[in-house]
Amino acid sequence: MKKIVFFLTLLFLAVKPFSQTPALSKDHYLKKSKTQKTIGWVLLGGGGAATIIGLTFASNNVFENIGKDEHPEEALFYTGIAMMGVSIPFFISSAKNARKSATISFNNQRVLFPQQNTTDIDFENKIVKTFLYKT
Repeated sequence: MKKIVFFLTLLFLAVKPFSQTPALSKDHYLKKSKTQKTIGWVLLGGGGAATIIGLTFASNNVFENIGKDEHPEEALFYTGIAMMGVSIPFFISSAKNARKSATISFNNQRVLFPQQNTTDIDFENKIVKTFLYKT
């Protein structure tokens, strides 16, 4: 019983609490967006290539001498379709992370407001929205 309590205590102390996550920066979301977009394009391109190759092999009867129950060209075709389908969530999450990084990028900047009928220039602190999309 003492060993079980000891190991459970050790387990709870070793696991990082998930309820307190640090605030993530704009750069984190931009990097995550770029990575997800790259993964999406790789899956879309690879799936398109696999689909075209599968269709080409099926139309030219490349695998004629294989048994009648085996159809690798169909497997290649369906794998390509699946890869293209899997790329869609990566593009969607990439766009969401890009929007998150844009909403984080609020800056407090000095803005120039000329006063009327004077030659003085007045600087005021205003919050200005800046949207930076680095993809």
